[in-house]
Amino acid sequence: MHTNICLDTIAPLPEDTITFLDTGVMPEAITDLAIPAAQVSAFCQAVIKRIIPNALWGEAEAGEHNKRLILKNVDIFLRARKFETFTLQAFLDGLKIGSMPWLSLPHQAGHHMSQSDFTKRKELLSEFSY
Repeated sequence: MHTNICLDTIAPLPEDTITFLDTGVMPEAITDLAIPAAQVSAFCQAVIKRIIPNALWGEAEAGEHNKRLILKNVDIFLRARKFETFTLQAFLDGLKIGSMPWLSLPHQAGHHMSQSDFTKRKELLSEFSY
């Protein structure tokens, strides 16, 4: 079954925005064209769920934990105000990196990782997330 992510279903455009796009007539306030952060977040989360395979998040319960945490952090990031900061470190904090097999070498599966291995895995995950 193939499903499409439809912006109109998840985050329908406000009437003022549709009128502006159709006619070019600007509403009284530019903020009337804004889409609520909750709708933007819902759309971004739907896209992430659709394009990132579950196996990437990790195995079993740890994978579910990682997926929920990332989706929650996407919401936090998108709802942040203008001068609030949300670092990449904060975005990734709490992820169970050891449960993500794509970040480990095949011969290291099931073994404890060294600090340098952990640092490298975190760096790769940071680059992917960024």
